[in-house]
Amino acid sequence: MSDNLQKMIAVALEELRQNVESHREILNNVHAGQVPSPVELSALAFMFQSFYTWIENVLKRIVREYDGVLPDSRSWHSDLLKVASQHTENRPAIISEPLYNQLKEYLGFRHFTRYATGPMLDWGEMDHLVISCDDVLAQFEMEIQTFIDKMNHGG
Repeated sequence: MSDNLQKMIAVALEELRQNVESHREILNNVHAGQVPSPVELSALAFMFQSFYTWIENVLKRIVREYDGVLPDSRSWHSDLLKVASQHTENRPAIISEPLYNQLKEYLGFRHFTRYATGPMLDWGEMDHLVISCDDVLAQFEMEIQTFIDKMNHGG
């Protein structure tokens, strides 16, 4: 794997962690059973837009480097995620099928929030995303590191 790609991934993962940590107070309150206020819901929705966008940027760079092309359809966002979960002749799968399924939910939520206004946000539609985001981030980091290790050691 190129040094440039590894550096980009390291920066993106740090941004992901910082994004989550900047919302730690709200996340801790949710884990303690508190329902977020409308303002906190908006903050969390914005957090998840950034959260998924950073993940997508990592996957785009890896797929472009190893596959040479990115999906080019109206559904390219979901196509990219699917391609990342599959091995190709040039690389192993970047993410596992279970992580793919989790990330599909974050992608769907990001799409929804791009067109939603504050009053449209529903805690019941996003509570599971909030509760699982730390685990999803940890799993993503682990799987990306595993992918890097494979590629750096003869893949």
